Amino acid sequence: MLSDVPVSLKYQAGLGLIEVLISVLVLAVGLLGFAGLQTQAIRMNYDAFQRTRASLLAEELFDRMRANREVAMTSENYFHDFGDALPQINKSCVIDDSETDPLGNTCTTAELAKWDLRNWLQRLQNNSPGASAEVVRTDGVYLVTIRMNELAEGELAANNSTTESELTVKQRVTFQFETVL
Repeated sequence: MLSDVPVSLKYQAGLGLIEVLISVLVLAVGLLGFAGLQTQAIRMNYDAFQRTRASLLAEELFDRMRANREVAMTSENYFHDFGDALPQINKSCVIDDSETDPLGNTCTTAELAKWDLRNWLQRLQNNSPGASAEVVRTDGVYLVTIRMNELAEGELAANNSTTESELTVKQRVTFQFETVL
């Protein structure tokens, strides 16, 4: 029966199968490369998210300082170091349109500065567990340094863990922002 097959086809028996296997191998390598590229894109997207969040938080604090400029420029009520505890304030400084608290508790501008800083630091820690900040002023220029945790693969900041010890921290990232009030 093989004698009826032309000579050129006799030598190609099984060659189609080898071509298919090589094609599948090339496709598999291409898909693995695409998966690696997608993983890298997700990682970079998360890094950009952290930078944006840090930038928005820093700008929020700068706006609070601008609203209370006299205290921000003449006192150290907005100063904070990485290891410091949250500033203590015994009343709420939420002010309505008449600039008085509905409960009759009014805050001085110095108390408002401490309240602003405490509120801002709590938002920072709620948005990024384990984050810390330093706020300093030099020659009228405020510098805000924010340290955030870069989490290990697959663990996002939206994790329900709220303490640094519960997170798998890959490394600490630092962002610095400065402004003149």
